[in-house]
Amino acid sequence: MAKTLYEVFYIDKFTNSNTARVAMANLRAKFNLNSATLKQMNSRKPISIKRHISLNVAEKYCKALIEAGGTAWVEEMEAGIPRTKDRRAEKRRLLQDRRGLYRGSAIVPDRRATMGRRSIDT
Repeated sequence: MAKTLYEVFYIDKFTNSNTARVAMANLRAKFNLNSATLKQMNSRKPISIKRHISLNVAEKYCKALIEAGGTAWVEEMEAGIPRTKDRRAEKRRLLQDRRGLYRGSAIVPDRRATMGRRSIDT
């Protein structure tokens, strides 16, 4: 039987800027975070803090985030299903011509004497 793994999430839901500043300072001090990480955490979107951990460890992280002044929760991870996917790769596969426009005037006739190694030369 597979062991159940958990994930800790954090979200910035501050309405008062002073409260947000204090919470970010507490998070920086408690977890030794840099400015880029704090900026990402301050994006008002749920951020995955820690993945693939046991319930005890997840609850410790969640408790520490809440004590620092943030909003955090623990979710059970679904087995074998990645939560995120690379959208850039899908976008690249969809676009055949990245320019977005068809430039008919730019088409030059093929001046090669023999067939090349490209798949479109057949």
